[in-house]
Amino acid sequence: MSTEPPIGSCLSGLLLLVAGLLFPDFAWAKSCTPPENTAAIKVNLVEGNLAYNTAEPLKMLTRRMRRNEDAGVKSIYSFGLTSVEWRSKADMQLAGMPVGAASYCWYVTEISMTIETHSTIFLAKEIARDSCIWREVMNHEQKHVKLNRILFGRLKDDLKPKIAAVAEGGIETSDGDAAMAVFRPKIEKTIDTVLEKFSAAREKRHRAEIDTEAEYDRVDAACTETEWDAIYRRAGLK
Repeated sequence: MSTEPPIGSCLSGLLLLVAGLLFPDFAWAKSCTPPENTAAIKVNLVEGNLAYNTAEPLKMLTRRMRRNEDAGVKSIYSFGLTSVEWRSKADMQLAGMPVGAASYCWYVTEISMTIETHSTIFLAKEIARDSCIWREVMNHEQKHVKLNRILFGRLKDDLKPKIAAVAEGGIETSDGDAAMAVFRPKIEKTIDTVLEKFSAAREKRHRAEIDTEAEYDRVDAACTETEWDAIYRRAGLK
């Protein structure tokens, strides 16, 4: 039987927009043209401490990884798993510039977004600590952790210009909530689209660069068949 330490799973990002309506000193304007060229877009990545879980049995890790695959496949088992849970929150501020007796030119001044990640490496409990298989599977999973850090670190560079592009312009109305109702959906949609594409591309990169047949063969061949057989026996698979 071959070993196949899988890639990490991902939770969909959660977006929350909160409006702060700011009224500057009274000044008349001839048209609804924001005084600033672009909104300030801030994206902050917060990485939680890497956690480890060695309490789950081999069969459970395999079911966790393959819950959407053919349950009849019995020959491939997941000895390790890297899971990254992540969520995002964005706060948006609008400013209102008077353009009439009862009308304002509303525009986005700032969007501050935080992306939080929490990663966990799972190793099957049947693997003896500090054994050859322990070291090899851990090494494999650490590759996933490293690649995740690189990819999430680059995410802000993709988000910032796309958010800035849909946050441009002004909305003339007496009601700040009405202006928010115009800006909010298109900014939410842009963020959701970027995160969805990122999620798909992230998984593709993990499969292409780490979860390769050559890597599985390397892990499989690194340790003795006696050690692999002992794990299968402890897991009740032999």
